[in-house]
Amino acid sequence: MKSESSHEIESVFEDCEDNEQFWSEEEGSDVENQLFNTVIFVNEEELDCITVAQILQSAAIKDRWEIAEPILMKEQSLVHSGDYGEGSETLLHIAAAAKSIGFVRELIKLMKVGDLEIGRNTAFHVAATVGHIEIAKAMREKNKNLPNIFNEEEILAITLAAEAGHKAMVTYLNEVTDYDVIKQQLLVLLEITIQNEMYEVALNIFNKDRKLVVTKMLEDRNINLLKTLSEKSIAISDASSPVWRVLKLQKLLPERYEVEKQARLLLEKLWAKCQRRGEDQIKLYELVTKEILGHSAAKAGNLGFLLVVARDYPEIMCSFDDKGYTLLHVAVLYREEKVFSLIHRIGGMKNIIFQMFDHDGNNILHLAGKLGEPQKNVQSNAVKEEEKIMPPSFLRISGAALQMQREILWFKEVEKLVPPSYQKRKNKDGKTPRELFTEEHKILLKEGERWMKDTGNSCMIVSTLIATMVFAAGFTVPGGYNSDNGIPILLNLIGFKVFVISDAVALFTSIVSIIMFLSILTSRYAEDDFRVSLPAKLFFGLTMLFVSIVIMLVAFTATFVLIYSSHIGWEPKLIAACAGVPVALFGCLQYNLWFDVAKSTCSSKFLFRSGKHKLD
Repeated sequence: MKSESSHEIESVFEDCEDNEQFWSEEEGSDVENQLFNTVIFVNEEELDCITVAQILQSAAIKDRWEIAEPILMKEQSLVHSGDYGEGSETLLHIAAAAKSIGFVRELIKLMKVGDLEIGRNTAFHVAATVGHIEIAKAMREKNKNLPNIFNEEEILAITLAAEAGHKAMVTYLNEVTDYDVIKQQLLVLLEITIQNEMYEVALNIFNKDRKLVVTKMLEDRNINLLKTLSEKSIAISDASSPVWRVLKLQKLLPERYEVEKQARLLLEKLWAKCQRRGEDQIKLYELVTKEILGHSAAKAGNLGFLLVVARDYPEIMCSFDDKGYTLLHVAVLYREEKVFSLIHRIGGMKNIIFQMFDHDGNNILHLAGKLGEPQKNVQSNAVKEEEKIMPPSFLRISGAALQMQREILWFKEVEKLVPPSYQKRKNKDGKTPRELFTEEHKILLKEGERWMKDTGNSCMIVSTLIATMVFAAGFTVPGGYNSDNGIPILLNLIGFKVFVISDAVALFTSIVSIIMFLSILTSRYAEDDFRVSLPAKLFFGLTMLFVSIVIMLVAFTATFVLIYSSHIGWEPKLIAACAGVPVALFGCLQYNLWFDVAKSTCSSKFLFRSGKHKLD
């Protein structure tokens, strides 16, 4: 039984045939190129199209098979025609790109098996790129060979899906694509899946033929798989930690950890396979040294990668890159404290590293004094001194003052480790480490001062308002005073005692916060002040401000309940509950600032502590 819309379109076609507006015997049946001069209404919806091809395209995009069906039944050539786009796309390509699953299923019924292989990219490639599994499954039911077909650029559908980051689609295609076909671009596919952190899929592909993967890597002298892994975050085994075991048992570990754990498993299996034969070990060591993978890992803060690689090649810790940097130099330059703390445990070897110089005459303390790296202009190969590439670890810290604090901590820590003479040693530009630090951080110092003053000034205004209100409230007590002796009338009630204590505490804490913020505003803002003094004052001031707000609202609630509880019913309880809203709002909005300041202040002592992870 035909639908209402089908009858409606057929009637339009008949009118057009009679008026020779749709097609004629003289012009043939090239329907898609004919002007369609009649306005079409389907279920009272006007189709804004002027050609049959455009009608079909619109129907495919909107998943409206009822519109396309009568046209395609009348002109079968339009089913597999390739004139719908610049790349010889068919109607199936358009429907797949639009994720019109209903349209695709009906259209496939009218197609032959070979029709699904039309185009520079097949419609199956399009479905893989957009990541619609149901469409891909529907096409494969019609043509089992679709997953094994390369497009014009010799790329498989699974590789396109991996590039687009569709993990579920890649998992499905990995099951239905012949491995003999995948072998032809095995390393490329593995590299893309690792780059997009599809480690579970990468492990599955790698486990199908580990020997082939390693053989291709070493024969082609291509270690992009290891290079990509060196730039990722890889989990560090914490199985010995009781806390970690409890979290794992209760399934409380963050989802990110599970991803990093899969990355570590893939790395360990890949690395172990590379170590099987002596000749492979030699090739691998040459490639690792040539590609300076250890430096890539140190730059990314990838401690997990270093633990695996340095276990077999401890000498990688002393390898140099083209600038004359060792891994320890890279860790200092990019402010990766975990890597720095690990390499700090390598014993006497570090003393030798600390005495090395790079090509510009900088020792490791000079690198601690640098702030980022100059950005090069690719076209002119010139260095833009005013533009810097900041380390990711630096950008993760919020607030210029806290960034300045972290820079001071790094410089002081490295300063403890170098010989005294190196603290005064000048580089090729004639600058000592401290002079270089001051020059590099002069803008950050000003920004940190401005940020700290703005924050302190804003908070001090709030603290002053609170102090004013609670001071006045302390002498206008609820219930008033006895006219005979001046004693408060409600003195013996518990609610009154709560009011008095909370009002006094609110006053004291707000005054303390005012003192802290005033101290911040009148500070001298020397470089060393950002190390402990200023962050500690800000942390203590913010804490006292929050306490004063909470206690002030407690005093208000106690007063309200004390006065009105005997006169009205549920209203005091509602007012008391509403008093918690400002507290919660202030806590939510200011939590990030308070937490960052607290973390920066309290954890600075443990920033460079030696970790438990060893290289052996």
